[in-house]
Amino acid sequence: MAENDLKLHRPEEYVTYASTDLSPEDLKTLTDYVAGGGYPLSPDTAARLFELFLNGSDARDIQRLNKAYPLGAILDSQIRYRWTEKKDTYANALQDRIREKVMNAQLETTELMTDLLAAARRRYSDKLKKYIQTGDEKDLGDIAAIDSLKDLLKISEGLLKITGQDRVKSVKTDNTQTMNVNLNAGKGASAGSLEPSEAAQILDIMSNAKKRVTGGGSDPAKT
Repeated sequence: MAENDLKLHRPEEYVTYASTDLSPEDLKTLTDYVAGGGYPLSPDTAARLFELFLNGSDARDIQRLNKAYPLGAILDSQIRYRWTEKKDTYANALQDRIREKVMNAQLETTELMTDLLAAARRRYSDKLKKYIQTGDEKDLGDIAAIDSLKDLLKISEGLLKITGQDRVKSVKTDNTQTMNVNLNAGKGASAGSLEPSEAAQILDIMSNAKKRVTGGGSDPAKT
């Protein structure tokens, strides 16, 4: 057997690794090269060829691109310097670095967004509170006014997403109209909270209003 012949010229650890890392054909090529007195490649040459191996080329591809070096010598470097093992280690380290970069980018983006929200709150909060108190639009300063029902709906939808209230299910009302009802509606209602029937009426009004704004339906008042 090729690996038995290889034991005559190489240490047991080398032979064991070669027998598991190489195909039978490549193992025979390596054994013939070593038994014939073939010399190992210099460390510098092996390192240059390893770059090709690291980028997906196998020993035969490398030899085809570097015909000055025998295939057996390249296979010897693959085993001697444990190219496959180092390639796997490199790939795992690369994946870890990529994952770390993605996580850092996500954290940095989250921090930026929360800073922007905090800055906006600090800039506009007092002006909004003052306007709520006085009703004088001059107190709004440079705050963009909500001039349409469409603007109000956008803000409402954003609030629902931020608070997690956009996770809803569809139910049928007595008049067979489909509407969205919050999954938490009716659970543990406290004093001052809306009854399910009241919430349904409000959602019905908002649904019809949204259809009128977006052109998704007719105005009930005009039918």
